Amino acid sequence: MNKNVQNDIRKLKNLEMAIIDSSSLIYLEKLDLLDTASRTIRLFVPATVFDEINFNVSRIRKVECQEEKHSSTDKQVLTLAKRMHCPLISEDKKILQKARREGLDYFNTLMVILLLYLRRLLSKQATEEKWKQLKQIAWYEDWIWAYGQEVFDKIVAQAKPK
Repeated sequence: MNKNVQNDIRKLKNLEMAIIDSSSLIYLEKLDLLDTASRTIRLFVPATVFDEINFNVSRIRKVECQEEKHSSTDKQVLTLAKRMHCPLISEDKKILQKARREGLDYFNTLMVILLLYLRRLLSKQATEEKWKQLKQIAWYEDWIWAYGQEVFDKIVAQAKPK
């Protein structure tokens, strides 16, 4: 897949709010980054996501999805992202493909880690450690890890004094 690294870094820099699904919440919690992420991004979820997780998400904002009350959580996540005109964060390939077809911006936990580094909420060393931890729990295709490395390298290069 041909991605534009600089454009994705710009989107990360501008990320203020997002709809997040349970898989990404779980990954961020396992990485002990949920609190940090929720302090820098306003995170919203459909009410059904609260039924799928079993930990404190006090900073996460629950949004009722009345028009989709009987639909799947995945569909509710996409509906909210469209309705609220904001990106979504998910690990689910099908959701991300649908988001792309809908013209929505989207990220995964790997990109959230890079966002935290970009905003200086994680050091370079801590970012690399969280990346290693994520590799133990995430099932990303090789090209996703390679693209994440490309984004990380570009952020590091841009942070160095010229």
